[in-house]
Amino acid sequence: MSDDSSSGSFDLKTLLSKNINIQESDRPDTYTRKEEAQLETEEKKIANSLKRQELEFQRAEHDQRINYAKKVFRLIIGWLIFIFVVVLASGLVFFDDYFKLSDKVIITLLTTTTISVVGLLGIVLKYLFGKK
Repeated sequence: MSDDSSSGSFDLKTLLSKNINIQESDRPDTYTRKEEAQLETEEKKIANSLKRQELEFQRAEHDQRINYAKKVFRLIIGWLIFIFVVVLASGLVFFDDYFKLSDKVIITLLTTTTISVVGLLGIVLKYLFGKK
């Protein structure tokens, strides 16, 4: 066998017998510091991207809430106008031949409409302004 240094190959037994002392350092080397800096930069980019996506989601959700609140408001206004017309028509004398509702029907209509409107408004308001 030739000399270890001249052949370029190393024998493990020879290396272990030389008892090479490897010192450990608490401080990272330059390459490690660069990798840590790159990792921090990537983590910040990912965090910013997640925050941006969350903000876009919240904006879209807010827009949808406003849109549906307007639709429900229009529905309730139309509903109340219809009920007003029905009650007004049943109370006018010149509609007696065509349109006559008993008192029980009018009371039932007003009661159920009031409960429905209040309930629907309550649901919409809770959805719009409820705690998350």
